[in-house]
Parts: sequence; structure tokens; C-alpha cells
Amino acid sequence: MIGEIANWEVLKEPSLSDHQYIEITIDSSVKNCTFTRYKTRHGNHNNFLKNFKPYVNSLLRAFRNSKNEKDINEATNLLQNCVIEACNKSYRTKNQNLSPSPNWYTQDLEIERNRLKALRRHAQRAPQDQRNARFRFHKEELKKYMQKVKTAKNSGWKSFCTIASNPYGTHYKAAFRKAIKPAELIALNNHDPSGNHLKIAQDILEKIFPHPANSNSSTYIPPCTANDCPFTKGEVATVIHHLSKGKAPGPDGIDNIIIQQIFKKFPFLLMELFNTCLKVAKFPDPLKVGNIIIFHKHGKSKTEASSYRSISLLPTIGKVLEKLLTQRLNFHLEKNNRFSNLQYGFREGRSTEMAIMKLLDTIHKGKASGDHVLVLSIDNKGAFDNIQHSAISSYLDNSKCPANIVNIFKNLLQNRKVILNTCEGPAIRDQKQGCLKGLAVDQPSGIWSQMKYFKKTGQLTPAFKPSQTTLSWFPMPRLESNLSHNRIYC
Repeated sequence: MIGEIANWEVLKEPSLSDHQYIEITIDSSVKNCTFTRYKTRHGNHNNFLKNFKPYVNSLLRAFRNSKNEKDINEATNLLQNCVIEACNKSYRTKNQNLSPSPNWYTQDLEIERNRLKALRRHAQRAPQDQRNARFRFHKEELKKYMQKVKTAKNSGWKSFCTIASNPYGTHYKAAFRKAIKPAELIALNNHDPSGNHLKIAQDILEKIFPHPANSNSSTYIPPCTANDCPFTKGEVATVIHHLSKGKAPGPDGIDNIIIQQIFKKFPFLLMELFNTCLKVAKFPDPLKVGNIIIFHKHGKSKTEASSYRSISLLPTIGKVLEKLLTQRLNFHLEKNNRFSNLQYGFREGRSTEMAIMKLLDTIHKGKASGDHVLVLSIDNKGAFDNIQHSAISSYLDNSKCPANIVNIFKNLLQNRKVILNTCEGPAIRDQKQGCLKGLAVDQPSGIWSQMKYFKKTGQLTPAFKPSQTTLSWFPMPRLESNLSHNRIYC
């Protein structure tokens, strides 16, 4: 580190001690790697559509000529590259401001700081008999200045929070969502602390996204059902219309506003891609890559992988296709009565209020019959992270859903990758089990709270229990209960 010091300087900024700040400039090749983000909220969409129009015909030919998984992947890559090229010609990119100016720092504080600098210079240059008095006066004025700074900070933060229209906006993220930047990755326990940032990031991904202990793939059973019909323009339009404009894009930088503009001008383009994927029953590999952002859990050790909460930023084109497929899958599962009556999560027309009513009804029935009522709520550790893809595939084989819907969902679970950015480039890992936070398709459904009551004889009778199918999605020897979140109510 000493060998990389390019320059240093003693600053004249006021400090809280008798010492001065020293600014050191380090000349290092390590940079903060980020993905490109475009300023699409500020308009200029007509220019984007004009730059994108020359690519439309070649993209349509690529989609219509796609006959297998390789063709789909190449066509999707071509679409992403064409959109990015048009965005580079049309939109300005967002620059990450590493040192933003504080909103509380006013012109009056700047004038007061310059006055303190002048007082310090006068004290240093004063005659010997006046120097101590001038330094005492400077110290008293410095205390007043620091009190003004503290007041301005509190007032600025209060004003910043008061004028915020979104309660979960920038002020909330600044206070509670502590994202770990690439330069802040901490070496985990039981790993070599001398490794570089790339090695540390790889260790974190290995802990957060472990591979299944049993890697035996299930036997492929060809679905005996007919294929589902193509997506309609109304289906695609509804999904794209309801995309949130404030969501962050995936690694390709293509956000929801860009998708909406493309569909508005060239609706047949995205429909051709989605229906080709449905026809071939392949989900494009470029849309299976998630950019991982990790947040440190408050009060947890920074050297433990379990102390970090991860979310995934997925390509927006893939999220539209996922939503379309999810709607079709839910329709056929409801039609074939494949949902449990005790499932209230991730189902249209059901809510937590209905689950609570069922719980209360069960409690009242138990008490009315003279039983002792006990409610046991169990929170399983890493339930989402331990879902077995092979078990989901087996469940889909027996779901009686259309063949192309089953096959494209099974393909969606293959070749998934996660990326964690570092100062030395991205760390990449295959995701072979679990589901990404932020993915709308492969989240498990089911109730993981068990309601049980004891009869007077001491016999344990379950009122709610997870189905054996749902339990088979998880590796039972590795499934642990989070004791700090378990509750017993009598």
C-alpha cells in the first residue's frame, strides 16, 4: 500500500482536535466495477426507437429461424446487443457519485469555515505574546462552528425525510439497507484472509448458493399432454403495461421503460421472441443470469455468509417471459386441481387473512370440543435456498400441464448463473438449487407453519401439515429450524 501512494497533503480543514487532516492519494489499478445504467426517465425515447428500428427486421428473422436452444440463445444475445447499442446512442448513462455533496452544507457554513482557516493562520503568524490568546479564541470559535455543523446535519436529515414522497425511498435505503459495495467485501471465517476480492466474492457465493449434495439428475419423462397455445397480444400487453418503472435492470442494463417503449412501437417483436421460446420449449440462457446485491444484516458478524441477505437483479426481458409462463402454469394447476386447499401463499384470490381465519376456526373448534389448544409456528432455515430443482421437475412431470409449459419450466432451472461484482471483475457461480430473491417463477408455494393441538389424552393431532410433495422439494437432512423465530402459543 505504501508503494502505491502517489501524493499526500496536510489539509487546512477544521478538525475536532489539535491535529490536521492528511489527504493521501493512492495510485491503484483497482476500480469499482458496475453495470451500465441508462437515464431513461428523462425522455429521448423517440431517438431510441429511431436508432433501434434498423435492427428490427434482422431480429425478426433470427427469432423465426430459431429451431433449437442454440438458436434461441444466439437470437436473444443479438436482441440484447441491439438494444444496448441503440441505448448507447440515445440515452445518457448514470454515473455513480461516490462522494455526493451533503444537502445540509450551506453557503453560511462555507463562509464560517473559511473564517476559521483565517483565524488559525493569524494565530500561527501572531507574535509570541499574542499567540496563546489567539489559539484559545480560535478553539472557542471552532466549538461554535462544530455545533452549527451538528445542528445543520440534524436539520438537513429531518428535512430530507419530511419532503420524501415515498416512505421506502432514498432516505429509507440510506438508514436501513446497507448494501455491500464491491470494495467492502469481508473475508469469511474458515477461509484464507489473504485472498483477493475475487476469491472472497467466490467464497460468499459458495456459501449463499451451495450445490446439492446429491447431484443425480432425475429421469426425463416426456409429457404426454398437448402443447399450449401461443401468447396473445393482450397477454403480453397486460404484463408489460404493469411493469414498474422504478425497478433496477439486470446485468444487461435494459430496464422496464425500454421494454415498454419497444413493445409500444414494435409489439410483434417481443411477441415473436416469447412465442418462439414457448414453441421450442427453451428459456434463453442469457436471461438466466442474475446480478447479486448483498446486504449486511444488522447486528450480525461480517465474517459469516449467513449474515448477508442477497437479492438478484434479473434481465427485464426474462422477467416478462417468466410472468407470462407463470400465469399459464397457475391457470393449468388451478384447472387440474393441483393446489392444496391449505395453500394460501402465491395464489390468486387467497390471502394471509384467509389463513388467519382458518387458524382461528381450527382453534375455536378445538376449544369447543374441550381440547387443549397449542399453536406451534416453525420457521425453517434457508427454505428458499434449499429447494431442489430435480424435485420441482418431478412435480411438473406429474402436473398434467401442457408439454411445452412443463419443458420450458424445466429448462428454466438449468444453466442458471449468479454474478457478484468485485473491484477485480465479476465472480460467477452456477446456481443448482434454491431460488433467487426477486425471481417470480420458481418460488415455492406452501404453508410452513404447522398448527397442532393436544387432546386431553396427550395425543398430538396435526391441524395443518405440509404435503409430502412440498416436503420433497427440500433436502430433509439439511433442513434446519430457525430456533430464534420459532413460537409456541397456548
